[in-house]
Amino acid sequence: MSQAQTNNQLFAVISLSLDRLNNINNTLGYSTEDLLLRSAAQRLATCVHNTDVLSRLSSNKFAILQPKLTSVDDVVILSQKLLNTLSKPVLLNGNVVRTGASIGISTYPSDCTNVDQLLENADTAMYSYSQ
Repeated sequence: MSQAQTNNQLFAVISLSLDRLNNINNTLGYSTEDLLLRSAAQRLATCVHNTDVLSRLSSNKFAILQPKLTSVDDVVILSQKLLNTLSKPVLLNGNVVRTGASIGISTYPSDCTNVDQLLENADTAMYSYSQ
């Protein structure tokens, strides 16, 4: 954030939650859930740029930091790419598994100027649209 402030740059935080993970776990078991999480992480990694940061925050939740945006449209394009990638079915343990994701976005400096608040805003946006 300090680098963005110094250079007067935009950046975004994307909060992403995999949909239907509990259902997959309950019906297909922990091993399939684990494979799904690994597959999702690999597919997400193919979408992000080498300057982006992809992190798994909890069981079904990921965060992507997209620094040095040229416009807010960049994060919208990335978000759509993430959703499209995760909506494709995968074969895991002999089962075709379909999942999706809920996404929330927060941008600096338009949404806030505090790191913790950026992630909280992205989470709030994600949960408000996934209901």
